Amino acid sequence: MGLTSSGFLALCVAFGLVVIGLALWALSRISGRGPGPLLARLGVLVAAQLAALAMVAVAVNDNFQFYTSVSDITGTANNADNVVVKGVDPQPPVTNGKGQQGKPYDSVQIHSGILPAATARTSGEILDTTVRGAKSGLSSQAFVYLPPAYFSPAYAHRRMPGLVVMPGYPSTASNLIMRMNYPWAMESQIKHHRAKPMVLVMTNETVTPPRDTECTDVAHGPKAETFLARDLTDAISAKFRVDRPGAGWGLMGDSTGGFCAVKLAMNYPHRFTSAVSLSGYYHAIMDFTTGDLFGGNRHLQHMNDPEWMLRHRPAPPVSVLVTTSRTETQVLPDTRKFLSMVKPPMRASSIILTSGGHNFGAWKGEMPPSLDWLSAHLWSVANAGQPATSAKRSLANPPVTRHRAVLHQRPHA
Repeated sequence: MGLTSSGFLALCVAFGLVVIGLALWALSRISGRGPGPLLARLGVLVAAQLAALAMVAVAVNDNFQFYTSVSDITGTANNADNVVVKGVDPQPPVTNGKGQQGKPYDSVQIHSGILPAATARTSGEILDTTVRGAKSGLSSQAFVYLPPAYFSPAYAHRRMPGLVVMPGYPSTASNLIMRMNYPWAMESQIKHHRAKPMVLVMTNETVTPPRDTECTDVAHGPKAETFLARDLTDAISAKFRVDRPGAGWGLMGDSTGGFCAVKLAMNYPHRFTSAVSLSGYYHAIMDFTTGDLFGGNRHLQHMNDPEWMLRHRPAPPVSVLVTTSRTETQVLPDTRKFLSMVKPPMRASSIILTSGGHNFGAWKGEMPPSLDWLSAHLWSVANAGQPATSAKRSLANPPVTRHRAVLHQRPHA
């Protein structure tokens, strides 16, 4: 019985109600003065409150599916070495490798380094920056991770692929470092020859907090999509030795960040070639955190619905990797539906864990093979279509199995 099963929820609610009922009965029976009866009444009240809090916690966890098993809570549910990527091999569309170059403006202000500068050649460097958008007029914090190879003479005159990484909502860019450990995961995959170096641009897709824009150019509001898809990549490419948009840029995120990654890749295939969604969804959410995103504009609403785009428009030439687990019952059906709708020239792969919830523990287990997958795709594009796993074996085979899967188009409704 999983932590998000209806049986477990019913059992917890029933147990909680019994405890509260017994507490009310016990309070009517406890009488007298002095420390003994006082402590007894206090204990009964605490037991009733704990029972009520437990019911609320189980109900909230059941709704959001943060933890689906005890091992999920303890962090032992996932092992990155056992994660299997199912789908197509890394064969992104061939591009001319030139991409589009933004204006040479200095819109990145570097505040400080997170890691000591002396460790740059061995562990890389993390820079705390503010990116100012020339087209959107927005500004946002971004942590830029430069891998050790960035400082190596071998790469002194070579640009690297760039990867925009986004968290869920509500969250902050710092969680990508402190909770998800993206820089250290990237460093580890490079050291074990499972991935080639990439520059990580870790930023919050919530560019106008606390409002959740769903990475949208909001009608009569902030142009979050323009900032994330155009301003951010243009600014980083102009400041650092990173490929120009269209010549080796990808996206990755969890939950809302995963939705944004897939949506932006589909809307901007001339700028992004690959995207990874960790437990993402495939329709823009509208609630009290977002407000009115579309202002009655049906076209804008459709462009924020990847499933609608696959159903009604030609598929874009991008590659996506989507992940979830068999116990994440709210995300799993939508993920399978999305995969069934993918058609050429779009390509899709998937990671479906046996168990795991909507939390950092599950995503951290999926992150290493996802970075390997992205590295293979982005370096293929950066090398003008040459496979990343060439005869020179510049990228060792990651500890996952890849196999081809036939993806069927979903019939029109």
